[in-house]
Amino acid sequence: MTQLEIFRKIAPEFQQISDDEVQGMLDLVGDILSKKRFGKMYDRAVALLAAHQFTLQTLIANDENAGAATSLTSGALVSEREGDLQRSYGGMASSSSGDDMDSLLKKTVYGLQFLTLRSMCIVPVMTRMG
Repeated sequence: MTQLEIFRKIAPEFQQISDDEVQGMLDLVGDILSKKRFGKMYDRAVALLAAHQFTLQTLIANDENAGAATSLTSGALVSEREGDLQRSYGGMASSSSGDDMDSLLKKTVYGLQFLTLRSMCIVPVMTRMG
């Protein structure tokens, strides 16, 4: 299957987006992924990351604050009180560690699937401590 066919299969809710526009996104995200690291799962990884990007674009377009969509810029809910309704959210990570950079991927089902696929294909280097 081609990347476009994989995308159409895993993300049918984006059927209204033209093949040219989808292919453009596939090309963009494909440039930042390693064919060598993902191996035979490369095309699926590209399709998942493209679906993640389209989902983010939809969330931003549907939020009245546009690029500052609170569902994307706030962290996870860390506490909630019912009387006088109070909610506290964790901050979005601002450092460049891997976990912090993955926080946006964790905001969509496609991002989560991409993270799962990445963890299956790319094993981090472990060093011996002590």
